[in-house]
Amino acid sequence: MELVHISKILETLKVGCTAPCLAITDDGRHVVLKTFNNCEGNLILFNEWVSFCFAKKLSLPIPDAFWGMIDGNTSFDIEFDSNNYGICFCSTYISKSNVIMPTFVKTINNIEAISTIILFDHWIYNADRNEGNILIDFNNKRLFIIDHSHVFSDTQEWTKYDLTDIMSKEVSSDHTIMKSNYNSYSKIIEQYPRELFNVQELANEKLSLFDIQTIRDIIYSTPSELLIPKENCCVLEEFLRLRIEYKKEMCDAIMSFGRMGD
Repeated sequence: MELVHISKILETLKVGCTAPCLAITDDGRHVVLKTFNNCEGNLILFNEWVSFCFAKKLSLPIPDAFWGMIDGNTSFDIEFDSNNYGICFCSTYISKSNVIMPTFVKTINNIEAISTIILFDHWIYNADRNEGNILIDFNNKRLFIIDHSHVFSDTQEWTKYDLTDIMSKEVSSDHTIMKSNYNSYSKIIEQYPRELFNVQELANEKLSLFDIQTIRDIIYSTPSELLIPKENCCVLEEFLRLRIEYKKEMCDAIMSFGRMGD
């Protein structure tokens, strides 16, 4: 696995709870990174990587990501704890971006992506699509998604028991994701042509890309030092497979919430 060396860490960004940093790689790329031994734990790095790989396969608008390395040859413009040296999750920095604002929604070139984003969030059980995690790239007039640190459960740090609990619930009546994320979604979907919003058709098309081997390969593409225990990997595989099996019920949960089915 190739690691991109981090040349300099410029600043700690005052967003989110995972203390992301703005940094430069040796080859001059600006990235937002999350460090090893993160204040929120290393599970967030696993979550970020697996979610990124899923999102890319779904052709979702997400900044390119890769693994970086912070070490004694990295320079710092901030105070930095050597306990955070090591592998880090890096996401390409998009300079001219901001949160979704209704006045700009109609200028977005890829507004139709919201349907797949909502489906994606439901599949990976992402209850953290707040307004800071769905942004507008003003240079290209496109929306994009970031920050998948807290996914696969609505708890801060999921366990196999959290996944088992979710799997035991009735999928079609579980509105956890819609309730948590609707404030962000609504800024876009209120401007979205309702007749084009067909998540069931999307689910049939998009989720068919993921058989159990594909899911497993993505999970195990995580660097060994960040890979979760095998028993947790197995439960996560089953969790994701089962949600695909119940994709119709998942879509029912989306469309039956609030104005989505209007």
